[in-house]
Amino acid sequence: MIGEFAVSIREALAGDEPAMLPLLAELGYPTSGDVLTERLARLSEHPGNQVFVAEVEGAVAGLAVLHVIPLLERPPLGRITAIVVTEQLRGGGIGRTLVEHVEDQARRAGCDCLDLTTSERRADARAFYRRLGFAEKSRRFVKRLSSHDP
Repeated sequence: MIGEFAVSIREALAGDEPAMLPLLAELGYPTSGDVLTERLARLSEHPGNQVFVAEVEGAVAGLAVLHVIPLLERPPLGRITAIVVTEQLRGGGIGRTLVEHVEDQARRAGCDCLDLTTSERRADARAFYRRLGFAEKSRRFVKRLSSHDP
């Protein structure tokens, strides 16, 4: 859908899980409500983790997760580990609004850099991030420590 939506961004609250589950499934990470509730609780234990939801007309239409990672060699790093807007509302400025909110929060936390990763198969996401000023910079190496799916 093309056009701009009136979007409000807020921190995720207990009770947002039912609206977040289909978004995570669209992103490729289906999970259960109980697991999501547990993960949200675990994230909230650390002040550098923030989960935001984007609302349009009172309904959750997107989400983004920011982690502020303290580093030894430089100022803290802001990392977006999940960001998604429901498919039927993409293209209306919701994703841009989410990213701008995350950028602002990362700056407030002292971050001088914000990064994220995306799958090679998500050409539309890579184009979106480029339009927002992100640059492809390095390779990421991953070693699985358990047999659980991502």
